[in-house]
Amino acid sequence: MAKKFVYQYGADTIMVTNSMTTAELFVNGEQQDNFTGFSTACVLNGKLKSGETIRATLGGTWSIKCKLFIDNTLITEGVHHQPPPKQAQPKQTPPVMPTNTTPSTHAVNVADELKKYGELLAQELITREEFDTMKADLLKK
Repeated sequence: MAKKFVYQYGADTIMVTNSMTTAELFVNGEQQDNFTGFSTACVLNGKLKSGETIRATLGGTWSIKCKLFIDNTLITEGVHHQPPPKQAQPKQTPPVMPTNTTPSTHAVNVADELKKYGELLAQELITREEFDTMKADLLKK
């Protein structure tokens, strides 16, 4: 069974999948790199829309660990039996929302995010459990 590591980096969704013989790197649903063969470690490379480089390293014997680097800076790491961090921080801080923002603006953003999560689920890039967790986290905001 494939293991999935899903990270949110700014507006980009980065997913690394790993099975017994294949590892793949996806950014916003598009495959960036893959590795096929038997190995205890591999490196996958790609680029974000912003031009920043992504490097994902996978390795381990008893459990698979995934480390994610953006422009050679370690952003996050996860082990297949632990959930990945909810949000990796991009280099630039997003603009602060004005204090007069209405709840309807937030509802539109939530709807957009839920749509993205639904697309990932429909493409079988995340499991139902991961979808439900991501949805619950989003609705708490």
